[in-house]
Amino acid sequence: MFTSKTIEIEAKHISSLCWAGDRLVDLLDIGVSYDIEGNVHEPNVGTNYAYRFDSVTSFDRYAVLYTKFGTKGLLLDLIEHKIVRELNRSFYHAMDYHYPIHLFRLPESAGEGLAGEIAIVHCPNDYCTLEIELAKDGRRLTERKEEGSDVFHTRLSSSSDGRFIAENGWVWHPWNIVQAFDVEKALNDPDHLNERGLGFLENWVFGWEAMGATICGPKHLVVEYWLDNDDEPDEDEDLIEALKADGVELQRPEKGVPEPFEEEEDEVKVRAIPGADITVVDKDGNEVQPPARSLEDEKDNVMMVTYDLETGKAISAILLPYPLGRVMPIDEHHLVSFYDHPRLMNIMTGKVLERWKIDPGPEQRLPSVSKKVSGPPFIAMDSENMRFAIGNYKSLTMVLLSKD
Repeated sequence: MFTSKTIEIEAKHISSLCWAGDRLVDLLDIGVSYDIEGNVHEPNVGTNYAYRFDSVTSFDRYAVLYTKFGTKGLLLDLIEHKIVRELNRSFYHAMDYHYPIHLFRLPESAGEGLAGEIAIVHCPNDYCTLEIELAKDGRRLTERKEEGSDVFHTRLSSSSDGRFIAENGWVWHPWNIVQAFDVEKALNDPDHLNERGLGFLENWVFGWEAMGATICGPKHLVVEYWLDNDDEPDEDEDLIEALKADGVELQRPEKGVPEPFEEEEDEVKVRAIPGADITVVDKDGNEVQPPARSLEDEKDNVMMVTYDLETGKAISAILLPYPLGRVMPIDEHHLVSFYDHPRLMNIMTGKVLERWKIDPGPEQRLPSVSKKVSGPPFIAMDSENMRFAIGNYKSLTMVLLSKD
């Protein structure tokens, strides 16, 4: 049973959001912060970074500023308020997909001296070569001579205990894929990152394209598949047989909290945004932030499949009437989906347990990846503490979840 607390704050001109302890910090706007009591804190001396960073990710004491479709990053220590070092990635097709970077805690199995340390997984040398390094000093833990397989790595995530890493990358022509890796194996044999990782997803295509992936809890990999044609999903015999081989029946979501939101008559009803450089105005000519894609005309061409990373088997498969979009894991059975509006979902049943009427901004699909252009609304996720925040230029909403 989950309960939630929502905090509304009249914010300053928000340029970014990330969690730093119990505060939200806008690192791209001199470090203005917001606490969970709703107070605003302006630093006596702010910091501006003389570069066009447009995105921020954080974990524990560290944050990374980066250019979402560029090549530069900057690692910061949020406790000591200092720059740790610059980060880089290959220029190759950098403008076409999200900067691959993720902060996580190394598992206990990493051994003495490494267990519990904060690490970075990214692609500092080649677009196709994942590396794991310590955040505090940059020591490379997966040094090797051979390049990885020809995969554009991106949209990285990790399990709650740091044992597994997953990604939703892509291969040319382009086609989105999901791969998963065992961190302990990678530390002992870095070539594990050169190959197809755990490999069990290679045979799981059948016309469905992997448009999103994350790990819930210590071992549940959740993959969002989209059907790439007009076939009815339950007519795909290969897919049904693959599910049955794992003992899984394709299900529809359990009934949960219904769609509660009615659009006002004067509201701009623009939902699917195919490109980035679009301005939407209301009837009076004022620029507005377009809401996400409408759910009204969606058909059952989205499937949420959950795998057990220890066994490599599918354990549930749910047909959904809408995509998941960006997601935040909560525990081994739940996540928050940010498509159209935030919703707390059970990954095993598809049941929606709670919804929040907050605009998270539109999801955008371009040929190689799903991505949201830089700019508001900004989302800050904190899976470990079960909380998220969505901020626009002048307003900020925090949602704090708790589990009974």
